Amino acid sequence: MLDEHSGASLLANNAFDHLTFLVPTRNSDRWVGRFLGFYRDLGVEPLYLLDSRSTDNTEEILRTSGARIASIHPKVDRVEGMLEIAADIVQSPWIARFDDDELPSKDLVSWLKYGLPNVEVDALWLSRRELFWYQQRLVYSRLEDYYYHSDDLSFLCPQLRVYRKDRVQYVTDIHTPGISTPRVGFAPDIAYFAHLDWLLRSPDERRKKLERYEAQKEGGGWGFARFYFPELHRQEDCRWTDMEDSDFNEIAKFAQALQSKTERSR
Repeated sequence: MLDEHSGASLLANNAFDHLTFLVPTRNSDRWVGRFLGFYRDLGVEPLYLLDSRSTDNTEEILRTSGARIASIHPKVDRVEGMLEIAADIVQSPWIARFDDDELPSKDLVSWLKYGLPNVEVDALWLSRRELFWYQQRLVYSRLEDYYYHSDDLSFLCPQLRVYRKDRVQYVTDIHTPGISTPRVGFAPDIAYFAHLDWLLRSPDERRKKLERYEAQKEGGGWGFARFYFPELHRQEDCRWTDMEDSDFNEIAKFAQALQSKTERSR
């Protein structure tokens, strides 16, 4: 159930009656408060799907911030196991799902508000940008491996993240969108979201993350290693590209400083 602590006022103030921004989270207390502030600056009040196995202060931070929270215990130990449960909680017809280390761009938020109601398909691919600091510039990677959808090989890092909750099948396999439907389309590529994994987590933390995936399924970790370690690629292969604006600069600086602070404390 939606946590009553979140308050009806937040629900009333949500400008997206047709859509819920859903953020599954677990052990994200180092950054969840700052990321919530980023959402709110965009006029978005996300619903946090809190994994009850979280062992840090994530829940306390979200409650203190007056966030909307639903606490659940998924059957499988990954985000794909949380989405069908969320479908029973969310009241809006559409869901836009982001991991707790991801954030939407202002263009994506605007498109979801004004463009999504006109969409006829049941799910949409969004473009994701992997952010990194390179030569003191905030950039994103256009590694060739990120162009993999056969229907549009020019679409960067497609992720199936927006969907009608009652018109999709739910799947729990690792490294899947967690949903399946034949009626899909592409959002405009300018309506992207950002992934801050490389900024928030050190290479060692990312390695441990892959080890957890590998323990769940052989090949589920190391088979995807090329997407987790930009430091190991030839930098020219990453094809680093400058961001068009400074919207993510401050949150990226925060994330990088957080990684450095965490490394110093170890």
